[in-house]
Amino acid sequence: MRFKCKKTFLLFWITGILILMLGIKYYDDDSTLDINVHDTYYVIQSSVVNIFFVCLMGLSGLLYWSYSKFKITLHKGLIQIHTIITILCTLFILLIPEILIYFPDGLYSEINILLFICFVLVVISQPILIINLLRGLIIKIKKLNKEPKV
Repeated sequence: MRFKCKKTFLLFWITGILILMLGIKYYDDDSTLDINVHDTYYVIQSSVVNIFFVCLMGLSGLLYWSYSKFKITLHKGLIQIHTIITILCTLFILLIPEILIYFPDGLYSEINILLFICFVLVVISQPILIINLLRGLIIKIKKLNKEPKV
């Protein structure tokens, strides 16, 4: 199955709307996301995590949409890497705590490590987007400078 990059912004916007709907439906004001890494224990309110990921998806979709609107070509491989890592890891981070109640108690530390790794992957994948956007912009500027002036 080939990954088509023409309407990537729709993937991000649909994922953002899905995250928003899941956040409204499943999380109340008191629910938290608990991450234990070595001696440090992070407690983050679930609504803050949802708002962060909704904004991330919306902004990524807006950037991809604006580049497609202005016909600035981006590297397809970088689009695929950024899209797959960002969307899959985000959904994993948001859905695993809801499924966590069905796991035995012994798996909490492994799942906490997976959640932390997914969050790091999401953070690391954002510079890929920035690099791709800058690359596409530089190529577009070079093409405009090479065109003969009338």
